[in-house]
Amino acid sequence: MKIDDKEIDKLLYGFQGDDIDIPSELDLKLNNKLEEIKPKGNKNKIIAVVASILLLSISYTTIPSFKSFANQIFSYLFSDIGIENAINNGYEVIESQDINIGSYNMTIENIYIDNLRLGFDIKINNSEKINEQTSLDLGVNHESFDGGVSMEYAWFTNDNNYKSNVSVMGDGITNLYNQKPDKIELILELWENGDKLIGTSNVTFNIPKEVYDNKTVDINKNINDDKLNLTIKKLEISPTMMYLITSGICDGNDVSGLYNFKVVSDQGNIFKDNLGISGLGGANEFKQTIVPSMYYDKSKKFKLKADGVLVFCNEELEIKLDDTYPKKEKYFGNELIIKEVIYKNGNLEVKMIENENIDHLSSGMLDGKECSSSGVYQYDEESNSRVYTHFFENIEEKNVYKFRPNLIMKYKIPIEIDLKYNN
Repeated sequence: MKIDDKEIDKLLYGFQGDDIDIPSELDLKLNNKLEEIKPKGNKNKIIAVVASILLLSISYTTIPSFKSFANQIFSYLFSDIGIENAINNGYEVIESQDINIGSYNMTIENIYIDNLRLGFDIKINNSEKINEQTSLDLGVNHESFDGGVSMEYAWFTNDNNYKSNVSVMGDGITNLYNQKPDKIELILELWENGDKLIGTSNVTFNIPKEVYDNKTVDINKNINDDKLNLTIKKLEISPTMMYLITSGICDGNDVSGLYNFKVVSDQGNIFKDNLGISGLGGANEFKQTIVPSMYYDKSKKFKLKADGVLVFCNEELEIKLDDTYPKKEKYFGNELIIKEVIYKNGNLEVKMIENENIDHLSSGMLDGKECSSSGVYQYDEESNSRVYTHFFENIEEKNVYKFRPNLIMKYKIPIEIDLKYNN
């Protein structure tokens, strides 16, 4: 059964807060959606968690009320599928170890690192010390290593299963991985009820050299089509994940990678861009992540397929307060609908209706001024779509504004490339 992401969006609309009571209808649809993205060949059944597909249907970074909940989903999807696939094929996890923080005895296990992530499970062995009034959180001290951290968390709940996951991402991990150290040292902190530091523990992970056994498929395919000039450079392959590296320009706008892309083996295994984690890979480069990896696939032939490219558009629109809304605008060869423009007490709101040609809506600019706060999605019953609000503070009232939506748009062009991979 094919699950429609918009249907999931509609069901999610209206929930508030981090503790979400998921209705059975939504739970069923999300778990069915998870089945769609499971890679063929996984030996162990992936146990679907409630709302396990949330990250795929909406951007959790733009919906604060879902952020904490979605972090759990992110860890489940992004970490476990790639690691599980690797372990099923003989991947050597880092040796487990026991630590003590305060009066708590803990075991660290299922430790892994790749060029984006460091993660491990941690469980409390003497959980009888935790009462119903106590909540425990464990994290990694930011000063443990150089570079940025984009995620780190663990939480323990009184459900007789005191086991959680710590996941750290960012430049600090990438820098460490590229240095190929034989050991990594971190400082773990355990907090009680969110504000009381119980203690810390220094841990050292001995890293097997096999962890750094990465492979590269050089593609160097140039694609020119009307206003598009694209180079698909290479595919970096590790045991747990892959990076696709591209660069390009489309009508003066930067290309932000491919969309709906996948690698297909001659044995029928499909490795999809089922997680939209991406970022700059270097000067004029863009990198996108594929989880899990085709590292262990024994096929002789592979194909890279995509429906087109993503373009970060920097075009401006003219916004008038006295226009009639909703209003259709031509934008990057597509139709864009401004649902509403509201000016009140020095603040301006620009509401846009999402459509199939928009891959991502982010904070826009008004007369060169950035949004005052992150935009908010709302579900619009009339258009059966989401509406994104750009909010600007301390704006001078005038009839005409220059508005740049900062959209990532889809440029549709079928792509199919044969890959040569000596596995």
